[in-house]
Amino acid sequence: MLNLKQWLSFVTFMVLFGCKPLLVSYKTIPPQIPIKDSTRSVLLIETGNVHTLGLAITKKREQVVTDVAKNYLPLLQEQLGQRVPIKAVIGDSLTLETYEHLLNHDENTIARLLRQYNASIIILLKQFNAGFSQDRIEKTKTSSGGTEKIAYYSVFFESGASIYQSNEWFDKVIEVHRPHSSRAIMSGLLARGPGYEANKQDISDMMKENVARLCELFLSTRETVYTKQ
Repeated sequence: MLNLKQWLSFVTFMVLFGCKPLLVSYKTIPPQIPIKDSTRSVLLIETGNVHTLGLAITKKREQVVTDVAKNYLPLLQEQLGQRVPIKAVIGDSLTLETYEHLLNHDENTIARLLRQYNASIIILLKQFNAGFSQDRIEKTKTSSGGTEKIAYYSVFFESGASIYQSNEWFDKVIEVHRPHSSRAIMSGLLARGPGYEANKQDISDMMKENVARLCELFLSTRETVYTKQ
């Protein structure tokens, strides 16, 4: 079954070439970050910065996102081992000074950590942003002939990572989102938006999708190609 991207490509070609038969083939897209030494580990490090963007920031909302983000590194460790596959280890008990040296790309700190964890790659997770964003507001007619405003929201999870391999750093921002819900806006008031605690599982689902996207940086992908016969 074709996914959405493949279906849109198919429709585009049908418009351009009418009903002429198309030859479907595939091409392999190399990974964005090819692994150069799979005999050693990937070291996973997280600096602990968590934010809730898009709507008003409250301690309760940040706590929900913090709870979800705690599962990011263990899930990434598992997924790298299953999908890439390569052994991944989580760097724990690192000092604030070590974090700062890594953020500044200190060569001595990098070399020490690579030796300590027998690693060839470092994935430094610098921040997580998650929650709900307001996509748009639409006016609709009511059954009584009046109008009302409806606000539409998406749930999202964003991660920012710096990835080290062979004396190179790659900065990546990965964001996944999907339409979530809609709410009526009362006259003169702003829509409050979805509750974080009540919709914690939806945020967690986006976190899992974000982990999958990060793993894909190290994987080849296959792209559908349509050509005229």
